[in-house]
Amino acid sequence: MTIKAILALATLTTILATPALAQKQWSMGTSSTGSEPYVSGVIMANAINRAQTAIRVSAQTTGGYNENLALVAGGRMNVGQNTTLDLEDAYLGRGKFEKMPGKEMFQNLRATFNYGGAMFHFLTRADSGIKSFYDIRGKKVNLNTPATFTRGFNERLLKAAGIGLNEIQVFSISTGKHFEALQDRVIDVGFHNYALKLSTLQQLTATVPVRLLSLPDDVFDKINADYDGVLLKYTVPANTYPGQTEAANTVFTTAVLFVHKDAAESEVYEMTKAYWQEIDNMAKEHTAFAGMTPQLGKYVGKTPVHPGAARYFAEKGIK
Repeated sequence: MTIKAILALATLTTILATPALAQKQWSMGTSSTGSEPYVSGVIMANAINRAQTAIRVSAQTTGGYNENLALVAGGRMNVGQNTTLDLEDAYLGRGKFEKMPGKEMFQNLRATFNYGGAMFHFLTRADSGIKSFYDIRGKKVNLNTPATFTRGFNERLLKAAGIGLNEIQVFSISTGKHFEALQDRVIDVGFHNYALKLSTLQQLTATVPVRLLSLPDDVFDKINADYDGVLLKYTVPANTYPGQTEAANTVFTTAVLFVHKDAAESEVYEMTKAYWQEIDNMAKEHTAFAGMTPQLGKYVGKTPVHPGAARYFAEKGIK
């Protein structure tokens, strides 16, 4: 979908505000109603509104992360959610954005801070016979739906591992439905990115023992280099899930809030300060915020950080 089409769709489906009219009322792009980004967005908006009075943030449903980029870059929404990886690709004009018409608009984007994160689960049933990452050759592998961040990442990951798409049976099932597909043996393994102990995964593991595949170190190094070193290693402890008797090494990806370069410095500062003042309260409401600190929140990618957010981290002495 072109940027023009994304913006046209967003105009019909989302309550939008231009920067000129949004000095007090801020809209936050999330994803579909009931999705993880939307739930997190509502919690963040409520927390930010509790902690300050300069702006009032409202979580808005959108077509997802890709649409959020276009909405904020086009000045039609104040702040958006996305992964650090997709924000970097959009700003730098690479990956799936390389040939996108009008990609220059993404130069308007500015990062604020990492608000959370998730780890990739290379998940299979314990009885699948798949014991290592390279055992997926010839198997039914779910890579998520086309045009999603997860699908793009998975294809780049397989390339880093030297595994061609023609060497596996590719399935395109959304994250929410892939647990059922695993249970019903529609697929053998799924590559998806979500928080530890996601409720739907917990429901699956209550009846189906699972195994998490470890990502080989050399594959991590290659994919991390592909993303300019913004990925983090993460080890899922053994017995985190029933049937998962061994620790599994994987990739931790951060999620970021971003704004337009012309957003008022004072308003971005107030949003950033309010978020971190409320982080402990948000962690009590949702595990997606657990363990987050301003040190982890500081953005380190190539996308420039908005001066309002940079001011907050400078005041905290976080370099």
